[in-house]
Amino acid sequence: MTNPFAAGSAWIDGDYVPIDQARIPIADISFTRSDATYGVEISPGAILNAPRAAR
Repeated sequence: MTNPFAAGSAWIDGDYVPIDQARIPIADISFTRSDATYGVEISPGAILNAPRAAR
């Protein structure tokens, strides 16, 4: 018998599931409004809200 959690696990709807069953609803606020959505740039001594090309 193989361990379904050997590759990792995720907490989904109040239960642990194997990592290959992990999912994020497309309308999830953390998915639609995450830092990856906005592209945050960090420079020495400052955090900028927009990439240089957008300024």
